[in-house]
Amino acid sequence: MDTQALEKAHQRIEEARQSASHNLNLSWLKLDSLPEALFALTQLEVLDLSHNHLTTLPENLGLLTNLHTLILNANALEHLPESLGKCTQLKVLRLGENQLRGIPAAIFQLTLLEELHLNENELAQLGEDIQLLQKLRILDLSYNNIEEIPEAIAKLQKLQELYLSWNDLEEIPEALALIPQLQLLDLYENQIDHIPESLESKDGLKIIME
Repeated sequence: MDTQALEKAHQRIEEARQSASHNLNLSWLKLDSLPEALFALTQLEVLDLSHNHLTTLPENLGLLTNLHTLILNANALEHLPESLGKCTQLKVLRLGENQLRGIPAAIFQLTLLEELHLNENELAQLGEDIQLLQKLRILDLSYNNIEEIPEAIAKLQKLQELYLSWNDLEEIPEALALIPQLQLLDLYENQIDHIPESLESKDGLKIIME
């Protein structure tokens, strides 16, 4: 790890400790691990760890129980610690541009999530558990390898924006028409030949196909 970058990280952590800051930005520091001192900052509400070299996160992440925004995009994460499920105040979770092959189970414990960004990973499927995230407004699954969307997604009654571009979908469930607040459905660059009439005629819904 870059010694200068690590020193900068420690400096920012110390500044946040002394000021009792609720926000900490450790992005673009080439970090491949996280300083232990970070996890004493239990007052943090916003933590930006994007654009580093992280392949894993420690279980101590679960100590940051006041987080409402966690930004982890552009790392090399293949999985997440189970303790993430203890960060139950999270409303925004950004995990784009990583190497996740499945949605970690801990995410489904974060029932206050309003935004979940999983774009540009290696996801092959979306399971029924997605229905547990009842407060989701934005779900970004673009640039993955997803072949099928489960009917259970229709239970996300607060969903407004669903990004599914650049996947391997051949069809889209008609049940999406049952989501009352859905405003944007991005299906660009899939293998979908037919859009259900109930979706095409849904009031207030913009569908992107090309």
